[in-house]
Amino acid sequence: MTEIFKNTDWIFYAELFVFMLGAFFIGYFFGKKSINRSNQKRKKETNINDIETIFSEIKPDIIKIIEKHKDTKADIASETETPKKRKLDFSSIEHSDAFNKDDLTKIEGLSPFIEDKLNQLGIFSFSQISRFTKEDIETITQLIEYFPGRIQRDNWVGQAKALESKKATHIE
Repeated sequence: MTEIFKNTDWIFYAELFVFMLGAFFIGYFFGKKSINRSNQKRKKETNINDIETIFSEIKPDIIKIIEKHKDTKADIASETETPKKRKLDFSSIEHSDAFNKDDLTKIEGLSPFIEDKLNQLGIFSFSQISRFTKEDIETITQLIEYFPGRIQRDNWVGQAKALESKKATHIE
């Protein structure tokens, strides 16, 4: 008997037994959890048929509510008129093209996204922005759907004039 305790093989077998027992319990509990989930899925599938029955019963009421909502939306749309978009008058700011394009993002408060919108309107240069009138600013604000008053607040016209004069001195 004392030879068994002197021999270290029994420790290996005891550890192996404990690990095997642990693996068994882990597999057992996860297997049970998986079976419970699959049973719940089956229960949900049977409830879907019940939902379809309920939906078919209330479908006419839902259609009536949707039709009422459409009528209400049409009334609201007719009451609120959207302002017509103005067209930009290039007589004061003159035309430019993409070949004479300036980097408009040098103007503080003018992001690449707004630069792209301005380019779509035909505004490419500092000289055009430096010639903006109040009417032009209002029209551009509406056309690019930008924050009202932001062009004046960030002083785009003044910045454009400064950048235009800086550009002119570097060319000479």
